[in-house]
Amino acid sequence: MTDIYWFQHDLRLHDNPGLLAHAKAKRLLLVYCWPESRPWCNITRMGEQRRRFLLESLAALREDLAALGQDLLVLAGRPQTELPRLARAVGANRVGTSRSPGFYERKAREQVAVILPIPLQVHSGNTLFSADQLPFELAQMPPQFTPFKNALDNIRSPRPLPAPSSLPPPRTDRRCQSVPRRWRTGQSASLHL
Repeated sequence: MTDIYWFQHDLRLHDNPGLLAHAKAKRLLLVYCWPESRPWCNITRMGEQRRRFLLESLAALREDLAALGQDLLVLAGRPQTELPRLARAVGANRVGTSRSPGFYERKAREQVAVILPIPLQVHSGNTLFSADQLPFELAQMPPQFTPFKNALDNIRSPRPLPAPSSLPPPRTDRRCQSVPRRWRTGQSASLHL
């Protein structure tokens, strides 16, 4: 049984409920999809500072994963295309990710869920409070910060979750070795199969 966990904006081990949910799998592939430039937003490409920060974040995550006997597979391409291909190639039985805010992130998740041959599990996370902790419905959220802050003054945020103490190993059988070479990108973020 192989799980795939798709990192998005949660490039960390600690306080990552989605990763913890997949830490009990028999085999685990950890994946990040390198973001494509959207020509209507950014004619040239990702800015150099953002690119540097992202590469440093991926390198730090990869180093943390190596301490747990894991590695990170960086897919060059759209998650809507690459995740279903990878899931079929390795015979994955579960794919998970954390909910990331944002219009494009939501659209990508919805499209991946439709195309995947297995269900996409979307885990909570990336928020200080959960929706059920709020003293109002999301539709009634105060439009200004001060009333929002005042409404939350007496609510305690939950403690951050610990990093997993161990992770299952990545697949090393023939199915996993058939992952196309074009999916292994960047010396600092490739999965050595």
